[in-house]
Amino acid sequence: MSHRKLIQRLFADHAGSLQVFFRKRIREQRDALDLTQEVYLRLLRAGENRQIKNPEAYLFTVANNLVKERQVMQRRDALRVGLSEPGVSDRLKDEAMAVEPNVISELEHEVRARYLRRVLPELPPRSQLALALAFEEGLSHQEIALRLRVSKTMVHKILTQAISHCRNRMRELEVL
Repeated sequence: MSHRKLIQRLFADHAGSLQVFFRKRIREQRDALDLTQEVYLRLLRAGENRQIKNPEAYLFTVANNLVKERQVMQRRDALRVGLSEPGVSDRLKDEAMAVEPNVISELEHEVRARYLRRVLPELPPRSQLALALAFEEGLSHQEIALRLRVSKTMVHKILTQAISHCRNRMRELEVL
């Protein structure tokens, strides 16, 4: 049986059970059909040269991998926020500025965000870019290193210095 025919048969036999599989594992039920179609696209792209011993098991392995990829993307998307947004990223505030979220009132949060927006332009362009890549795009140190064409250790150093600078300057501004 040709690769394409095998995929068509799998789709005809298992589309319903794949959708049930996805509905049990994702929040957005409406995306189950899209994920089912993505499984078949990936199987088609796998090519005819690949020998699949147990097509049904392979089908659900691909589906399970899609669920995992989706979870990773959702976690990454949840971490993405713009540095220029009002209130600035909670993640930047909490992680980089080491601030307890339950201690800061709404007004204090706004003041800190305003201070942060004032001190960010003081950073060198490379530091600003590294912060944006980390906190807006959610990139790892390795991914930032590739973008900036520096080592992973250098990315850590750049981010540490930038965050330290922001923290120190914000303390100075609070005193004024």
